[in-house]
Amino acid sequence: MQLVNPDPARILGVSGWTTSLTPRELEVVLLVKQGLSTKVMGAELDVSMRTIENHLRAVYAKAGVRSRAALLAMLLDAVSTRSVVISHATTDC
Repeated sequence: MQLVNPDPARILGVSGWTTSLTPRELEVVLLVKQGLSTKVMGAELDVSMRTIENHLRAVYAKAGVRSRAALLAMLLDAVSTRSVVISHATTDC
């Protein structure tokens, strides 16, 4: 997976901390969002599990979370909040 000129805020639906993600960290976040294990992420990106763990630590620090579960909850909350705003916008007409 190689992202060309990624826009993390648009891809993840979360702004703020996502703008500081490297392209590789964004790839890791997208794989977390898919529910993949560290081992599978490493195989997908052709890097070691240790490298994935290092990327995850950097992402956690940027996102202000301490675990994969907290990161995933933040991402899912952003998606559900965005869905509510969109549905309200379409029904207000």
